[in-house]
Amino acid sequence: MILISFDIDGTLEVGDPPGVLTMAMVKRVQKPGFLIGSCSDRPMSAQRAIWAQHNIAIDFALPWGK
Repeated sequence: MILISFDIDGTLEVGDPPGVLTMAMVKRVQKPGFLIGSCSDRPMSAQRAIWAQHNIAIDFALPWGK
């Protein structure tokens, strides 16, 4: 099993600031069956909403505390 956790801001193209990883790249990684999700300082509901807006079913969303 391979799990990939994406940060959002500064990593994904939809982040603030935008990063270099496109949502198409994320979809390509997910196709072979890797588990994907995010760990961010954004609320988990906001993380899930970003993924849903791009029709990407994630396996997890985790908070990153400061």
